[in-house]
Amino acid sequence: EDRDILVEEVVGLQREEVSAMELAQTQMEELRCMEAVEQRRFAEWQGSHELHEACLVQQAELETAGAQQSEELCRVTDDHGRVVSEVEYLHEMLLQQELATQAFESHSFDKSRSAEVDQERLQAELHECLAKHQASCFEQSSLHLRVAQREEDLRTLEIQRHQFRAEVETLRRTEEQERRQHQELETSAL
Repeated sequence: EDRDILVEEVVGLQREEVSAMELAQTQMEELRCMEAVEQRRFAEWQGSHELHEACLVQQAELETAGAQQSEELCRVTDDHGRVVSEVEYLHEMLLQQELATQAFESHSFDKSRSAEVDQERLQAELHECLAKHQASCFEQSSLHLRVAQREEDLRTLEIQRHQFRAEVETLRRTEEQERRQHQELETSAL
């Protein structure tokens, strides 16, 4: 029964890992689409307020996605800790079973064989938990990488936002200077 529960947990973790990978792929596709839209808008309305607003919207979306990834990372970290505890528990049971096997070596072959079967079962369960542990470590590492990429994207967007602000300010000053020159020309003409 414990083995069935562990198998169900392994299947559940695998499904969660697939769901997390699909979510990450979907988010990466959305990010690439948003980047394409951003590049097109930058070429069409460089320095405009619309591009600045689009940048802010994209930054908010990335921050939301980053928060979701952080929550998922916390969940996987908790699962990882639980799997580690299960591995330690099964390892302790295996050691106890080995001691019991040694204590009963003087008994009949049937009792010894029964202990060996139990030991093999515990070893199989331990291998399953170790495989689950490795999968959990891989998922945790993958999520760390995705969160780091999200943070890098946010930093890049922040730099672009400052650049857009500087360009808008430059355009505003240029327009103001041209307006003053126009007024001076009108005054001179009068």
